[in-house]
Amino acid sequence: MLRAALVLALVLAPSAALASTTVYDTFALADGDTDAIVGQFNNNDIQLAYSFVVPPGTGTAPLETVTVRIRHSPDPTLGKGDFTVLLREDDGGQPGAVLESWTFTNVVSSETNVQFDSVLQPFLTEGSTYWLNMKIEAGTGVGLWIAAEPRTTDVLAALTGGLNPVWVTPAVFPYLTGFASVVVPEPAHVCLLLAGAAVLAPFRRRQARA
Repeated sequence: MLRAALVLALVLAPSAALASTTVYDTFALADGDTDAIVGQFNNNDIQLAYSFVVPPGTGTAPLETVTVRIRHSPDPTLGKGDFTVLLREDDGGQPGAVLESWTFTNVVSSETNVQFDSVLQPFLTEGSTYWLNMKIEAGTGVGLWIAAEPRTTDVLAALTGGLNPVWVTPAVFPYLTGFASVVVPEPAHVCLLLAGAAVLAPFRRRQARA
């Protein structure tokens, strides 16, 4: 019986990764009235953070991917900005502890959807607030986060590229919406993965003792 369950878990686990739930998505929105959000332009530093609430029915699931639409300046003399994308917890209505971060240093000369796969797989919980934070690394030039429409009030800005900035409401409010999405596995598939892990655990312990 255990062997049959083990085989079933191994067979089903790969397919579990194929079924996903999007918990934050602005890609369905129209193009914004402004081309993009700019960071590190003429030595002016800015980073942005957008809040989102994980919708009901998601349960608690590990992060799968974060995707953003970005490009670099068409003027190469301005330099290539290195993007850092961070997923943060909520801390009393502003971005808190960093759950995971990714840095993108390649050059993209046209609007490109860049997907970042989660390595740490932090768990996101339905009904909880999280923040998607973008910054351009200091001294690296211009990076553009492509903007969507309509504008949003679920945003904070900071005039520093640091990890612990002073967050403020943008001067122009409501503010541009960055194209982005956050994806987790479907709840049923999370259960399958957890069940597979539970089946494999005793087997791994026996291997370790051997």
